[in-house]
Amino acid sequence: MQAAQHFSQLIGKGQLVLTVDTSKGDPYQGIVSLEGDSLAQIVENYFSQSEQLKTRFMAICQ
Repeated sequence: MQAAQHFSQLIGKGQLVLTVDTSKGDPYQGIVSLEGDSLAQIVENYFSQSEQLKTRFMAICQ
């Protein structure tokens, strides 16, 4: 069995493109680098760099 890889090793380098559709006007897109120890941290980085209110993102998978 292989040892578990760190999240950053699995995703490599690049950018995440995030589309936000609030159903109140036009959707908008943001781009953030893949910096963080999880997908949630990467998305939180996007919101912290944008002009949004403080936002938390949680993803659960079973």
